[in-house]
Amino acid sequence: MASDTPLSGGCGCGAVRFEVTEPLVSARYCHCTRCQRRTGAAASASAAVVPGSFHLLAGEDRLRAWKPDGGGEKWFCGDCGSAIFTRERQDPERVGVRLGAFDKDPGVRPSMRQFTDYAAPWEAIPDDGGLSPHGARGVARRLISSSVMCGRYTNTAGPEELNDRFRLPIPDARGTGRYNIAPTEDVLAIVARHGEQKAELMRWGLIPSWSTDLKGAAKMINARMETVTEKPAYRRLIPRGERRALQLADGYFEWLKPERRGEPRQPFHFQVDGGVPFAFAALWTPAKVDGDWLHSISLLTCDSAPNRTAAAIHDRMPVILADREAQQAWLDPALGAEEALALCGALPTERLSAQPANPAVNKVGDPDNEGPELLVAPV
Repeated sequence: MASDTPLSGGCGCGAVRFEVTEPLVSARYCHCTRCQRRTGAAASASAAVVPGSFHLLAGEDRLRAWKPDGGGEKWFCGDCGSAIFTRERQDPERVGVRLGAFDKDPGVRPSMRQFTDYAAPWEAIPDDGGLSPHGARGVARRLISSSVMCGRYTNTAGPEELNDRFRLPIPDARGTGRYNIAPTEDVLAIVARHGEQKAELMRWGLIPSWSTDLKGAAKMINARMETVTEKPAYRRLIPRGERRALQLADGYFEWLKPERRGEPRQPFHFQVDGGVPFAFAALWTPAKVDGDWLHSISLLTCDSAPNRTAAAIHDRMPVILADREAQQAWLDPALGAEEALALCGALPTERLSAQPANPAVNKVGDPDNEGPELLVAPV
């Protein structure tokens, strides 16, 4: 269905013109009260663009904007009032374009519904597989990314299932059967040392080998694959197969920014191939802290733009090694940094799914806050 690029468009009177030079990422309906009042309709339909691909061609001086607190800028033509695009003030390259502003078929169809709790009472939401008033089977666009991503994940499988999946003994149940894994907790990982692979528990949040305390570990739960060869904490780890690891998981969480300040963020749970166990590409290192040796780990992240499901929520996603061949190659000591990083990148869109989760997952530190109910949005 994709249309040829560039895609052109503009306002109703023709004063403002724009083009989009890359295929659109996704489209969605927004049912928030701001969109209702701004458009006079029950919902607005817009498309997310690849960052940096939206360009104004004419009429920039005619544009006006509504810039509400806690929300994206709403840009429209000051002459005819046509709504054209939204933009985040913190990241102006992240733009959502109104589908009606394009000159021709933009090549995408809305596949998700956002903020349905605020749906207009005069128009029922159709049962079309998008977001329902209390949950979702699709995902909703968040145009502003957070500084930390993949800050929570799941490893719900038991030792036997993981044993079968990764073909090595899982010593016990520690690190398994988890529905809300948080930074600084012990997590299950596979490493290859002295020519032998083994599963062991590691602290999530890298503690560099030169550290003498645990300060900053919670901030080093992930590393950008684009800069991992430059950062002091990681650059000596990535070239060495014995310092690369498989961080075991079967899902991860990301959060949708609420419409109004003070409201809880909506978590979404991402799964691979319908929920099978997989591995994050990760790096680990030992460090001696307070006289004791401690093993800690950090997972790699990548640009999410090639994966439309992930990009709809966040501009980054974890590097997922879903197949055994890639997992074994990641641990291979014969591979250097460049070859290992060639294994990394966004998982194909068709292999990743997302559904809204229970906001109770936002709370950590409570041992009772575990269980399958966290993976389902409450009705």
